[in-house]
Amino acid sequence: MNLFYTMWIILFTSFPKINKSDITSKDFEDFYKYLFQINQTKKKSVSYEVVEVYLKELFAKQFPFVNDFLTFLKDEKKSIGLNKDQWESFYALLTFLGNKNKFLDSYNMSEAWPYLFDEFYLYFCKIKNIKPRIPEQVNDYSEY
Repeated sequence: MNLFYTMWIILFTSFPKINKSDITSKDFEDFYKYLFQINQTKKKSVSYEVVEVYLKELFAKQFPFVNDFLTFLKDEKKSIGLNKDQWESFYALLTFLGNKNKFLDSYNMSEAWPYLFDEFYLYFCKIKNIKPRIPEQVNDYSEY
């Protein structure tokens, strides 16, 4: 874990324009995407250990549910990492939430988020003892 933290310090200090509190800036977005590129494995994903270090450092203070997401990955998904789509979609989710930080109020399972996020949403509702908002399935082919 110390290796990842050391890498984080080196990377973050080499990008002086980046302000962690402004995750919507183009500089921050480029930095976030770069983190995936330099840490991806041959399987085109980043390991759970990398995900844990970076997401905690970058987002956990501003978005407390990030810690629950990491617990979900560790406990429910057996410490899987994230593929590129999931990594970039996680950033998109955070920028979508913005300062609202109301994951439960804002997340919608009928939108085009990766399925992993839908699973996390259901997990998050379960641990918070809240009934999830599950979209109704509409059968447009009932006439056939």
